[in-house]
Amino acid sequence: MKHRTVEEGRALVTAFSASGLTAQAFARESGCSLHTLQYWKQRVKAIEASSSAPKRFVEVSRGANTASAMSIQAGIVQVSFAVLPGAAWLSEFVAALNGR
Repeated sequence: MKHRTVEEGRALVTAFSASGLTAQAFARESGCSLHTLQYWKQRVKAIEASSSAPKRFVEVSRGANTASAMSIQAGIVQVSFAVLPGAAWLSEFVAALNGR
């Protein structure tokens, strides 16, 4: 059994896609198992889906001329803090604002 890197797996899937062969025929001709080809097709698809998924950011700004230490805006809601809250509480708060 050969352990492939992600780059090698991606190259295998790319070669399969360009070959025009069935998965079984390609696996036989390339010397890999059908299971390995199917595994890499799924893995590459998952990697591409996760890398193209939009990242969720919450804008945090600190105004120079305001009394607040921090402002958070999520959608139409904006909250300002005079004192910075703890990271764990802030994380839960932002998640709640975003409906998660």
